[in-house]
Amino acid sequence: MSETRRISPDFDKRVVVGYHGTSIQQAELAVGNESLLLSDDPGDWLARGAYFWENSLDMAQRWAEDKHGKNAAVVRAEIRLGRCLDLADSKWSDAIRAAYQQVEKECKERGIVLPKNVGYRHYRDYEVINLLCEKMFSVDTVRAAFREGRELYEGGFGELSHVQVAVRNPEMILSLERSYPSPFKAYLASALTNLTIAERTELDETQDMIRAVCKSRGIDIYLPKEKTDPNLHRDVPAEQVFFADIEEVLKSDLLILMTDHPSFGGGMELKAALDALLPIILIGRQEVPVSRMVRGIPSSRSYQAKYRRDEDPRIELERAISFLKQNMVDRKDSLKTREFAVGSGLKKNRERLGLSREDLAAALGTSVEAISHVEESPDYLTNPSLILLRKLAQTLETSVSEIADPTYLETVTAQALELFSENELLLKGRHSKGDISAGELNRIAVIALREKLRKVRREHTSA
Repeated sequence: MSETRRISPDFDKRVVVGYHGTSIQQAELAVGNESLLLSDDPGDWLARGAYFWENSLDMAQRWAEDKHGKNAAVVRAEIRLGRCLDLADSKWSDAIRAAYQQVEKECKERGIVLPKNVGYRHYRDYEVINLLCEKMFSVDTVRAAFREGRELYEGGFGELSHVQVAVRNPEMILSLERSYPSPFKAYLASALTNLTIAERTELDETQDMIRAVCKSRGIDIYLPKEKTDPNLHRDVPAEQVFFADIEEVLKSDLLILMTDHPSFGGGMELKAALDALLPIILIGRQEVPVSRMVRGIPSSRSYQAKYRRDEDPRIELERAISFLKQNMVDRKDSLKTREFAVGSGLKKNRERLGLSREDLAAALGTSVEAISHVEESPDYLTNPSLILLRKLAQTLETSVSEIADPTYLETVTAQALELFSENELLLKGRHSKGDISAGELNRIAVIALREKLRKVRREHTSA
């Protein structure tokens, strides 16, 4: 090319989630230095860059396990596309075609053979994309769709089709952290009381089947009967059973409820799972009626796996897991920050009033164990209800916000100072629209005035 013309594509503000498969050792190093993920292998199809599967933890995990076996690891990144050569957008078709023609021309002029793609080694693709990125465009990321794997059905989609992003500019990686995709955990809820010997035998056989299916899909399963069975573990106190089982539900990524026999415990576990946004599978025989309240679960993350007596329940269970697997992945990612916000907020406000856990438990009509559980456990394991939080706020003479958000007071103070200094009427206007209650308005005003007084005193002292 006689002249290099560098054109910057429009800056793409989109942020996507990407997953990179690697080894445990490399993952730990990369979290501290994302540039270590960069690759410049001449067989890479999108040329130089750090490669991520967009929104596909599963593909990254498959690749990592294939390359590193038990030493496999996955890192999760939030990526701003920036100046993106997006090959999933047809507007780049002409540029790709022209780049290929230019590569072909240069190979002829140099008297060398035009590179070929061989299997998963994309030597020709590398040269074409590299020419675009190095000589034609200023590029932060390259994004493209890749069709891979056998067809899911005749004329259908590729089983392993995916979108990849190659990040050329490490500054586009906004966050990078270890991802722990497997094994997932499932909680198997069922009736354990009021069963005949034959029914219990059938239940045990079905649970063994469910365990085997889950294991084959990378899911570890928790069975309450192995820890808190009413017949085998009679010495475990009822309060301990309650907290242990509910905590196991909240630690899980999936709830499976067997519906062939009614269960009070199963109903409580189902409600806990629903409140925690867990995917839910209801599995049972077609001919056995199930409570409408159970069947009416208001969740798009639920699936009823019904089968007839002469059918293999494995098929329905496999289908249910396939439908809900991505929900499990998404929820697991959303819980990556497991803070003690509510517990620490509760403890701080309780001690501020000089109340013991016994005092607070008596005021709420609950147990000391329940208060301890909230104060000492991560939020995702307690998941306190809005009614409980409001009652706590009333008892502790504070607000739900201060209990649930440890940075609330600092945030409100900063906002109050800004609003009062710039336009006091603006804050009162928000109050008049119902955005801020009278109590909150007064509290903010007091905070702002105190801060102003402190500032005046500091200035007076320094003077």
